[in-house]
Amino acid sequence: GNSKVKELAKLEGRSVKDILISLYERHGSQTAVAYELGVSQSRLSQLIKENKLKEKRILVLQEQVS
Repeated sequence: GNSKVKELAKLEGRSVKDILISLYERHGSQTAVAYELGVSQSRLSQLIKENKLKEKRILVLQEQVS
């Protein structure tokens, strides 16, 4: 379960924490982040806790779809 996240971190030369933060910024929901990482939502919230992160929802303007 964890391997994909760790692999991604190694590949991009970033910490798991950084990856979680940027994916969360991009997707804005745990469901979407979990899906992209290929982990369950419970695993994701575990990862978030392990990395001492706290979920804080942010709202951004929707991109205009032409």
